[in-house]
Amino acid sequence: MLLVNIYKTHIKRKITQAEIVKTTGLSPVTVNKLFDGKYHDFKFSSVEKLAKFLGCSVMDILVEAPDNN
Repeated sequence: MLLVNIYKTHIKRKITQAEIVKTTGLSPVTVNKLFDGKYHDFKFSSVEKLAKFLGCSVMDILVEAPDNN
């Protein structure tokens, strides 16, 4: 399973959830899930917007995690 992990990136730049919502157009619910580490059922376009905002590649914020099945 792929997860989106922005922890290291947003800590370095001290980015707030409100900034991400305002700049990327992602919903507050989506951004909240990102910050909680629960964003795993995502649209690739959302990840692309986020990566562009953070100034990194999509692969920099995607992490592979084992399935809990």
